[in-house]
Amino acid sequence: MEQVKNVWNFDLERPTQQQRDLLLWWVDIFLPKIAGPEWFDEDHRHYQLMSDKCTYNKFTRVAVPASTEAFAMAAFENWRTKWMLQFQFQDENPHSGIPRGRGNEKYEDGKWSTPRMGQKAYGGWTDVGIDAFVAYDQQVVDFRKEEENNGRVKQLFALDLMRRAHNKTAPSAAEEGKKKRKPTTAQDFLHKPKKIALRDDE
Repeated sequence: MEQVKNVWNFDLERPTQQQRDLLLWWVDIFLPKIAGPEWFDEDHRHYQLMSDKCTYNKFTRVAVPASTEAFAMAAFENWRTKWMLQFQFQDENPHSGIPRGRGNEKYEDGKWSTPRMGQKAYGGWTDVGIDAFVAYDQQVVDFRKEEENNGRVKQLFALDLMRRAHNKTAPSAAEEGKKKRKPTTAQDFLHKPKKIALRDDE
């Protein structure tokens, strides 16, 4: 958990391969699942920074607010053990569903939450879990402020990692799509199979 907590805490001049891999996993795999595809899908995260603004359904906001990244950190700490146990069970029992109910709490409970709390404030999270989220939120806010003063260099580094990993070279998703499409030539048209609708009397 300490690695995720310190995912942005690395020397930009000499990042280790482990730090690069962790950061790429964070911004390109885990964080998008928390932020949602409307704001941080491939068309967004491979071409802009997470603190840039974007628009969805006529609503404009920061792609990944500090509170969203903070919740991602809290969620990972809260449910990591449960997820690992679920993954282990599925590996050992590929044709069975995850056990539920009495005696199987380890597959359901988080570090600070349990589904048995019902529909309560904060989804049944304990006060300790809520305090952890607040601490993560302040950590991310402080990091974002530092980034603004430094030209958002670490976010740019993360963006470059994603673009290299996915071989992105165009400045936008739309232009990337144009780059991949080959113009149709007369030669292509002549050799392209055509569907012919036959009448019943043919």
